[in-house]
Amino acid sequence: MPRTFTSLAEYLPKYDYMVNLTRRGWAYEHLRRHVVFQEAAYRRQEDVVSLIEYAPRLTLLKLRSPQLEAEAWGLIFFPNPDHTALRADLFWSDETFPNPIRVMVTPKAPGDRDELFERSVKACDIRHLTDCNGHEHLLVKGEGLAVQVRCLGASLLSASPMRMNYHVRGPGDVEDRYKAWRRAERVVDPVLRPVVWSERSKLLRNGLICLDAKDAGLNLRHAAEIIYGKKRVNEEWTPHRRDMKDKVRAWWRSAIKLRDGGYRALLQKGPW
Repeated sequence: MPRTFTSLAEYLPKYDYMVNLTRRGWAYEHLRRHVVFQEAAYRRQEDVVSLIEYAPRLTLLKLRSPQLEAEAWGLIFFPNPDHTALRADLFWSDETFPNPIRVMVTPKAPGDRDELFERSVKACDIRHLTDCNGHEHLLVKGEGLAVQVRCLGASLLSASPMRMNYHVRGPGDVEDRYKAWRRAERVVDPVLRPVVWSERSKLLRNGLICLDAKDAGLNLRHAAEIIYGKKRVNEEWTPHRRDMKDKVRAWWRSAIKLRDGGYRALLQKGPW
């Protein structure tokens, strides 16, 4: 998370990692900028989580005791707030994030191939979490994408061979569920994607730029220079023109609301 800015003109690309974030990622990018959350997360780093590097791209996490303070923020445990939504071990609780993406775990018959697992471990980093209730969760991190998955059925840690199958359920229409399934498929697809911002993602990014600029001791005009460039700001940020000023202030206020609790509503709004 930036604390100081050197060259404003060169800072905008540092936000490019956000281009493919889903609601779960945007919610966390706002939350991790909350000072009280940061203080709590730093205090509790790794004190209730055991970690085993099971394979080159597969890590097993186990919650040793409930992390009630993290649950109050909507998380199963505290990630490192210095890590982005793509790098963090980010597991939202089932109540906070009604995740439609599930993996059904079933015994593998002799000769069966688990194509989903084989594709995933080749293209992704996988974090397997067992929470205090014995529920299993997966965090699958691909190239610029991450998806949280709830495991159902048998345990992936069973001594017997198991196989996985994606399925999507929960609120939303058929199109919403299809989008959620396609998002999961894209994570295990290693194709390099260009940086193409949707209008919705741009607005969220711009609000975070405003938060970061203010955290770094700068003002909203500096934030505008990151977003628009100094030349355009010099032309439009004047006493007689308000369009740019009003936009930047609106982005900043919206980001503050999301950081200070509005991120929960973002997580409840269905697939994206």
